[in-house]
Amino acid sequence: MTSSTKNQRNNKPNVLVVDDSAYVRTTLTELLSKQKELGEILTAVDGEDALRKVIKYKPDVIILDLEMPRMDGFTFLRLLLDRKPIPVIVLSAKSNYYNIIKAMELGAIDFIPKPMNGNSPEIESIINELKEKILISQSFNPGSASVRYKDFWGKSSTSSYNYEVVFLPPEKTLISERSTKNLIIVGIGASTGGPAALYQIMSSVKINENVAFVIAQHMPDNFIDAFAERLDRVSSYIVKRGEQGETLRGGTAYISPSSKSMIIAKKGKKLIIEMKRITERDKYAPSIDKLFFSLAEVIGQKAMGVILTGMGNDGVEGLLELRLQNGHTVAEAEETAVVFGMPREAIKRGAVEKVLPLRDIPGEINNWIARSVRKFIKKRG
Repeated sequence: MTSSTKNQRNNKPNVLVVDDSAYVRTTLTELLSKQKELGEILTAVDGEDALRKVIKYKPDVIILDLEMPRMDGFTFLRLLLDRKPIPVIVLSAKSNYYNIIKAMELGAIDFIPKPMNGNSPEIESIINELKEKILISQSFNPGSASVRYKDFWGKSSTSSYNYEVVFLPPEKTLISERSTKNLIIVGIGASTGGPAALYQIMSSVKINENVAFVIAQHMPDNFIDAFAERLDRVSSYIVKRGEQGETLRGGTAYISPSSKSMIIAKKGKKLIIEMKRITERDKYAPSIDKLFFSLAEVIGQKAMGVILTGMGNDGVEGLLELRLQNGHTVAEAEETAVVFGMPREAIKRGAVEKVLPLRDIPGEINNWIARSVRKFIKKRG
């Protein structure tokens, strides 16, 4: 019996560390090997070496650096997820927010910023978080990565293309402020695997001057601006971080910070953003539940709630309340959800009207918007 087979039978995930720094590889191997919940720790020096190790050793989880010689992390991700979906956790420089967001768009399920100096005490400080993410990744749905990838790109990852050229920023239409009675809202909540799903949705939905999006994605706060900027480049909607007291405008998508929870409130005839502080009772930040509850209370049937991939149950109760207030509710199907936890819990709770694979969610949003505009906007002039 091989070590790999034995560890799999003991339900201990085997981990492949991919980093061009010998020091980082050695330190991570030493520290992760001490974690009794983990199996064998393997290493690779770059993307090419990692592909060979994946074929030979069949690891359960990959820890990936992005900037490496010969084959970088982005090329490795494209090749890997098109052929052999394995959960990938990015470990890259703290300052390189845009590269980490790009890797998430390509299918990495989570990330941890690499300590700036990379010395042993600093690396040791992230081991518990890294171990937790490795264990959570065991809920990864291996079929979802390749399905999502092929749905979105529509071709094999071996095709030659320039990532930045494929997604040229569309022209933005500056839309004036709308009063509350003329505003329809789509709320989206996501966690693990969410950035790639949101990327696909926001790049596919059609612009409508009567519609605003509000988004809660579990993500460290210092990544929110980079994430918003990436989405803004591919979406027909203006995408930005939500701000306290800001009036919601049609044609705009607002992403909640993670240091606070974003909710929607009514001020006169306008809808505004309010920020609620994170308390000890909040299990998740930002709170998807609080966002959905606020939509149910303030706008009800003129809101749509979408719950995407993620671990746990954040958003479930808020989505149920939105449905009870005649809002339209959708959950991502297991077929494409990287982690089916949040959608599964919402479905079990009776909070969901429709369960759809990710590829069908933008169309459902577009159709719901068209119906709602006819119902709530045009008939009132």
